[in-house]
Amino acid sequence: MKKLYFLDFDRTLFNNHEFFQDFSTILAAYFEINGDDLHQIAKKHNQIRSTAKGIFSAFDMIREEYPQINIDDVKRIATQELAERTYVFADVERTLKIIDAANDDIHIVTVGTDEYQRFKFGFAPKLKYYPLTITQESKGKCLLQFKDTFNQYEKVVLVDDRGDTFDDEFRELGIDGIRLNRVDSTYSSKPTPPDVKEIATLIELVS
Repeated sequence: MKKLYFLDFDRTLFNNHEFFQDFSTILAAYFEINGDDLHQIAKKHNQIRSTAKGIFSAFDMIREEYPQINIDDVKRIATQELAERTYVFADVERTLKIIDAANDDIHIVTVGTDEYQRFKFGFAPKLKYYPLTITQESKGKCLLQFKDTFNQYEKVVLVDDRGDTFDDEFRELGIDGIRLNRVDSTYSSKPTPPDVKEIATLIELVS
């Protein structure tokens, strides 16, 4: 039987920190949002995302704080300026190739707004072949919609960079949890539950 891997997007597959640095540079260069204001946006982002259920959208933040800025212009310029960039971590492509070669299934799951997450997904072209679910609920609650399919698989795994993703709602799914605690991870201070395996690189998932 096959295995099913639910993979988190931000900080698991996608280097969100590096993307936001470049995105912020564009906001400063083209839309005259100064550095202090950008730091405040980043600070608010961290406050909102302090729990696994926190929802953040840079586009919604700009609409709220800078209503004079046209979001379509932001998207257009950012897409042009960052067209040659990819923000997928270095270990992702190799890991996905191994999973694909084993004929196992991959499903990407991310918490956020549809608009902002799909925009970032556009800078991860290697991931476009895999199904993507965007939710504003916890991962555990979101994955309930797939529970009836779990018996088709030898093993079902959720991989996420946050220790608090693996909560009581997750445990009700009856699947395995793996916490990817990358070097210098934003949420490395959040403990890994004792019943959840911890890895430092994604390639460890298949090694």
